[in-house]
Amino acid sequence: MLLRELLYKIKQSTRNYFPVEDQETGKFLGMIQLDHIKPYMFNTLMYDTVLVDQIMDANPETVHYDDDLSDVLWKMDVKKCFSLPVISNGKFAGMVSKATLLDKYRDELNVQTSHFF
Repeated sequence: MLLRELLYKIKQSTRNYFPVEDQETGKFLGMIQLDHIKPYMFNTLMYDTVLVDQIMDANPETVHYDDDLSDVLWKMDVKKCFSLPVISNGKFAGMVSKATLLDKYRDELNVQTSHFF
């Protein structure tokens, strides 16, 4: 995929992270983070010469669908990541964010503590 096609998808999206997958197998190949490609976005000469696989992070930090939540949070802390791609059977399953995890944890604490009062 050319950068031009990626930018069209970005324009239609509200996301900051974009998984790159093999078109034939669906295998996860890497990630594109919006903040990391800004220099390419403003250089129109690159739109039809740069391929997505040239600018993606081919080895991003990931977690697996069946990873323990404490391991996921530990990895986020150690690697200083706020969001990580979730991989299941070699394919992109979604993103997990620290903010969402902590919001869910806070909600659960509120539910549990409300039973005592």
